[in-house]
Amino acid sequence: MKKYQSLQLVKKQTYRTNPKLSLGIRVKNEIEAIKYFWDSVKKQTYIEHLEIVFLDSGSTDGTVDFIKDINCNLYTIEPAEFSFGETCNLIMELSTCDYVCFFSGHVILESEKLLEYVIGFFQQNSSVSGYFRQTPNYKIGCTIYDSTFLKYKYAVHPDKDPILITNEKNGFSNAASLVCRKHWEHVKFRDVIASEDHFWAKEVIESNMKVYYFHMLNVQHSHKETLDNIYKRVRINAKSRYPDGVGSIQIFMIFIKVFFALFFNSYNIIDSLKYANIHSSAYKNLSKI
Repeated sequence: MKKYQSLQLVKKQTYRTNPKLSLGIRVKNEIEAIKYFWDSVKKQTYIEHLEIVFLDSGSTDGTVDFIKDINCNLYTIEPAEFSFGETCNLIMELSTCDYVCFFSGHVILESEKLLEYVIGFFQQNSSVSGYFRQTPNYKIGCTIYDSTFLKYKYAVHPDKDPILITNEKNGFSNAASLVCRKHWEHVKFRDVIASEDHFWAKEVIESNMKVYYFHMLNVQHSHKETLDNIYKRVRINAKSRYPDGVGSIQIFMIFIKVFFALFFNSYNIIDSLKYANIHSSAYKNLSKI
């Protein structure tokens, strides 16, 4: 795995008890959102049983100063050394627990017992990974594009217990996930430009290891992105997943699918056309990048 020449330990966590679960949070310029995230973490019933690992990759907005006031392990790297997959591997190396919850620094954990439930679940079910249901984060902002995407990708289920998933239903996201160390020791995160979480879960499932969807545990996560930001995010993930490109008919079907999903959730034809067009156009000419 990659060696980080700029890696620095800025602050070391002190523990009251032996931690049962690690939190891994990658941040950069999150000052507007991280306050809400930390408020939701410090309310957790199992806060004293957590190892908390922050990895900052070049914040300039006060994020690092805010984290310095938290009882945590704070590491920093230079922006040029950041990559999605390898920083996940780095956090796994820097943490010590058998299970690591990955969270973005701009999410909110809805239930105060979310992490207590997770700890109880993996104590009763050995060697499991999983991901949480994502809902809009209105404190940060949410567009109809965000809310529609989250509604379909992270659906509500009538089942009482977490759902064991297949690759056909793989919605794994390190914005809010649970990674079993035994799974990670077998399958490392790929060094890809994006979608490292999707590929990781796919390989874990194909290796006959268990990945669950915790549909009853909500984590608020949205962005209120500009059209340009949506285009860039969709394009980098599309390039990662479809390096040989996507055909024109498939791009048209993507447009139709996104348009009708947006329209039937908003009945706003202008916004539906606008977002569907920017989303589908991100798939064009991928093989020429």
